[in-house]
Amino acid sequence: MNPQAAAKRFDGIASNYVTSEVHRASASMAYVKERFADRSDLRLLDLACGAGHFGFTLSPHASHVTFCDPSPSMLVAVTDRARSLGLEIATVDGRAEDLPFEDSSFDLVLSRLAPHHFSDPAKAVAEIARVLAPGGHCVIVDLEGAFYPTADALNHSLEVLHDPTHGRSYTQIEWCRFLRAAGLSIEEMQGGLSESETGVTIERWCQIAETDDSARREIESMLAKASARELAALGIWHDTSGFRMPIRTALYVAFKP
Repeated sequence: MNPQAAAKRFDGIASNYVTSEVHRASASMAYVKERFADRSDLRLLDLACGAGHFGFTLSPHASHVTFCDPSPSMLVAVTDRARSLGLEIATVDGRAEDLPFEDSSFDLVLSRLAPHHFSDPAKAVAEIARVLAPGGHCVIVDLEGAFYPTADALNHSLEVLHDPTHGRSYTQIEWCRFLRAAGLSIEEMQGGLSESETGVTIERWCQIAETDDSARREIESMLAKASARELAALGIWHDTSGFRMPIRTALYVAFKP
């Protein structure tokens, strides 16, 4: 995946992510907010922030919030939102694999529904570890790779059709390796989560990402041909409106000793 191509693509559709119900709120974000509810002094980084929903959710628990993303349009959207909320924030143009911050700059680094775009997730996690202060935490919420090989292959094909800049949905085992290799200690891991409680129709899923019509039709065709076991492994179901995507994720909380 070309990082510049991904940034350019998201520049063109940033407004979709400002209003996306999938990105605006989820049980995972509410859970993380509650987990840090006793803090009000965090130096917080929302990494690959998109429209900044995760960082804004945690902002009541922070003394300073920085939003970092390679898409200028996403950072403009974040600035506009902060202004409307009366918040003082910082926005920084940067990539996860080469963070433009000093060592030990943050107490909490968040990244949600973005790491599957990272060109080198192991390097990105090493950078997260570098900018975390000792005792600081990182929280990753991202698309979950399936352990069942044919389901994982189906998932990858669907995601690339949906968004050609998709890299890979990593499994829990792979994320554990990334985090531990960077010297981080895993405190918590939850798999099989859904960023949408009701599921998202294929039409809406593709609308958010501005997936072209031919790719959408191919997605629907692949789902129609998929086995019940594959669909169950990915948490995808079918009702009167058609197939629904749960936006299946896993959550990882790790700290820097």
